[in-house]
Amino acid sequence: MPMMLVYWEEAYILQREALAVASKENGLELNAYKAKYMVMSPYQYTVMSPYQYTVMSPYQYTVMSPYQYTVMSPYQYTVMSPYQYMVMSPYQYLVMSPYQYLVMSPYQYTFMSPYQYTFMSPYQYTFMSPYQYTVMSPYQYTVMSPYQYTVMSPYQYMVMSPYQYMVMSPYQYTVMSPYQYTVMSPYQYMVMSPYQYMVMSPYQYTVMSPYQYTVMSPYQYMVMSPYQYMVMSPYQYTVMSPYQYMVMSPYQYTVMSPYQYTVMSPYQYMVMSPYQDAGRRHSVRTDNDIFGRVKEFRYFGTNLTNQNSIREESKSKM
Repeated sequence: MPMMLVYWEEAYILQREALAVASKENGLELNAYKAKYMVMSPYQYTVMSPYQYTVMSPYQYTVMSPYQYTVMSPYQYTVMSPYQYMVMSPYQYLVMSPYQYLVMSPYQYTFMSPYQYTFMSPYQYTFMSPYQYTVMSPYQYTVMSPYQYTVMSPYQYMVMSPYQYMVMSPYQYTVMSPYQYTVMSPYQYMVMSPYQYMVMSPYQYTVMSPYQYTVMSPYQYMVMSPYQYMVMSPYQYTVMSPYQYMVMSPYQYTVMSPYQYTVMSPYQYMVMSPYQDAGRRHSVRTDNDIFGRVKEFRYFGTNLTNQNSIREESKSKM
């Protein structure tokens, strides 16, 4: 195979530091489309053809073609093509294509595609997709999706979904759903549902439902239902139902029912029945004409039978 070595005058003067090689096979002197050109020296190596260009030196390596461009050095590596762009160095790694974008460094990580976006750094983490959005940092954590939204921080925790809403903080706790609503704080606790309403605090306790209503405080206790009404306080106790009415206090005790009426005090005790002298007026006096309808009368612990007994007992007590 015939070969031709050509020494340029400049290269010959420099003790052949540059060398050009051509042959009949690669067609340097015959066909320009097949021509190949190569230069070699202690500092650089270069090859050029219609399809590729290459340069190599102690500090850099480069390859260029219609389909790819590559550069490599001690500090950076780069590849570029119609489908991808990539850069790699001690401080950063980058990849870019029609389907993906990626950046990685000691301080940041980023990934982006048609289906996902991710960002990560020492201070924040972010993830985003068609189904979820997430952000995380030392101060906050957030997740959002079609089914739930969540936020968490040193001061608050919140969850929201089609079925529930919840907020929690050092000062309050709240839950809300189609079936229940709850609030809790150092000063109050409240629960509300279609079947019950309840409030509790250091000063009052209240429960309300279709069947009962209750209130309790240091000064009063009250229960109300379709069948009973009751109030209790340091000064009075009251019970009311379809069958009985009762009031009790330090000064009087009263019971009223369809069958009996009773009054008791430190000064009087009386029991009355509706079946005694039903035609007479239902007032209570000590007259002889209505005294007989009283079933029993007790005065200061003594059972009395008529009006004269009352007068005599009064004189004896005096």
